Amino acid sequence: KRQILTPYSSTTSNISYVLSATDANTCFNSDTVNVIVNALPVVDAGADYAICIGDTTQVNASGATTYIWDNGVIDGQDFAPTNTQSYIVEGTDGNNCKNTDTINITVNALPIVGIAFPHPQICQGDSITLQGTGATTYLWNNNVIDGQIFTPQVSNSYIVKGIDVNGCINYDTTFVNINALPIVSTNSYPPICDGDAIVLNASGANTYVWNNGVINGQSFVPSNTNTYTVYGTDTNGCVNTASTTVVVNSLPNVNAGTYAPICLGNSLTLNATGASSYIWNNNVNNGQAFTPSSYGLSLIHISEPT
Repeated sequence: KRQILTPYSSTTSNISYVLSATDANTCFNSDTVNVIVNALPVVDAGADYAICIGDTTQVNASGATTYIWDNGVIDGQDFAPTNTQSYIVEGTDGNNCKNTDTINITVNALPIVGIAFPHPQICQGDSITLQGTGATTYLWNNNVIDGQIFTPQVSNSYIVKGIDVNGCINYDTTFVNINALPIVSTNSYPPICDGDAIVLNASGANTYVWNNGVINGQSFVPSNTNTYTVYGTDTNGCVNTASTTVVVNSLPNVNAGTYAPICLGNSLTLNATGASSYIWNNNVNNGQAFTPSSYGLSLIHISEPT
């Protein structure tokens, strides 16, 4: 009677099988066969691991001579898994014995990296803070440190590299445009006299705010010598300043003098003091004798040195 045997051994071994046979004449004889049982190869697909989507990797099995992987993977060659998956390898040794092993490759998604404060438009001299979002650690170009204030000098692109807890990396970019400050200017005045009105007008921006209660383009009377500063804002919201100093000279302390009554026909000399030049009414010249024609009042117009 013929039977199929399946020898088993965890290691290579020899097994002897003895055959006893009797023929139709009841004659008996025997024979022996030696069966070599080869152990299966201990195939190792490697330890489970994780990668980031888009990364390439390799699987390298050991413990056999040749290897066949499922899912179209070739042992020792780069491939890019698109999702988390198990990969089975069949290893064949020199005795044509086969065994299998499995490896699990986890594919982690990339972090969705963003920028909390992109600052697309700023004014020259402004300070800003750039801060990444969506990852764990952040690295910026142009020597920027995440979350720390700095002052850009020129318009530039800023790229942030975000790394998550799985070591996966993604990027985001912002362009910071630096607008020049408006060139603000204002009119100037020579020294004025106390009580004179002036008008201050600024130019170079869109709106203007003055200190000391001055309104751009409106007349006012300065009460004393002062410096007036205007803040000009352009369409980008950028601000610059200009200043002008208005010197206010006090009025001269003019004295027309006092005179005793005179008789009709007598001459008289009027001498004013306190200024540098004088103009009298009624055709009177300061310091020159004249004969009043009748009783009256003489007025003086004066000016002091500027």
